[in-house]
Amino acid sequence: MSAITAIALFSFLLVPFVWSQTVTYIPGELPLILSVPHGGALKPVEFPDRHYGCFIDNECVFEQDCTPQSSSCKVSTLKDAFTRDIGMAVSDFIFRETELHPYVVINELHRIKLDANREINEVTLNNPNAIAAFNEYNQRVEEAINSINARALFIDIHGQTHPENWVELGYRLSSNELNTGTLPKEKCSIRRLQEDSCGSNVTCSYLYISGQHSLGAYLESTSEEYSVVPSPENESPGSGNYFAGGYNTDTYGSDMLGVTDAIQVEIPRPIRFSEDGFDRNLFAEQLGKSLLEFLEDNGYLGDSPCSFDIQERATSSPSVSRCW
Repeated sequence: MSAITAIALFSFLLVPFVWSQTVTYIPGELPLILSVPHGGALKPVEFPDRHYGCFIDNECVFEQDCTPQSSSCKVSTLKDAFTRDIGMAVSDFIFRETELHPYVVINELHRIKLDANREINEVTLNNPNAIAAFNEYNQRVEEAINSINARALFIDIHGQTHPENWVELGYRLSSNELNTGTLPKEKCSIRRLQEDSCGSNVTCSYLYISGQHSLGAYLESTSEEYSVVPSPENESPGSGNYFAGGYNTDTYGSDMLGVTDAIQVEIPRPIRFSEDGFDRNLFAEQLGKSLLEFLEDNGYLGDSPCSFDIQERATSSPSVSRCW
């Protein structure tokens, strides 16, 4: 057995794979968290099906015994197909390249039972099982953040069916803000990266959203097949459809100057539904490659000369278990 193989096996054995009825959690060694809130398939009868809310006193109320009366309180119950597969494939690719794991948190419940990217009062219908599942999902994310205890990147993986078929990267900035180039840092889910890299230089911020240091730039550089927004090629969505990021990106992003940056990744249907799975597996590898470059080039690995060279790391410090 080679030294590299031995270290890879040792690293794998050190990483427990935690599975419950509702959440799969894989601890990691990189300052990267992959979240998959809408990819689950389980529909246990102990969890009520989610339904439209009731419009009461000019606000939406979501309760089990509420009879839906208004389309003003719609909910989405469709799963983001194949996002679980993509999330795991990204994790597997990163491990193959670095012998280090990202953190992974997956909601295993179908979206009709739990939406792990909304406020708790909207998604649980006050059902104790759903409340416990929602809390477990978020506790696992918080566990990952606390374990890293340093600058980190949270990636929320989703699927969308917009006709533009582009990959949408959400930073909690609206279409209008991207279109006009205002880019308010106090709203942005990667504010920590912007502050650390740009300081008071306001014009520098765009580099990390649609410029040469953005995730969109790295992802577009992997293949001419991908249109990504925002990116150097597509700085804003214009009049096109665009998801800016939801509850998870808002909750775990650094707009309040925390240490964890967050980006929502919305994958178009053609990539996810490729007939033989080739396109989605290729996309997962290229997203994984882009994330590694984004981490390394934008300082998430600290002062560590992290070249992802396992042989070199094994020779210099065999006890190293984290790469930042």
